[in-house]
Amino acid sequence: MWAEFVGGKYNGWTPRVEDVWKVADGVTEDLSEIRKRGGCVHRAELDNQPTVSGYCGPMWDGNHLRYETWEVYEMLSR
Repeated sequence: MWAEFVGGKYNGWTPRVEDVWKVADGVTEDLSEIRKRGGCVHRAELDNQPTVSGYCGPMWDGNHLRYETWEVYEMLSR
């Protein structure tokens, strides 16, 4: 799987997720148990994925992860 970065110092970077781990500062929660009980939580593809400081995400973008700076996220969300 690959990722796409929009905005900030990684703008335009489209690495494999394995390479995102090199700049990651955390990880998303594994919510599979809540999902099994019918809970409405983020997509399964987002479980245990790297998070990157200064970026919103990861978000699922059809076939890859997407990371946006908060500025980009706010602009695109209007």
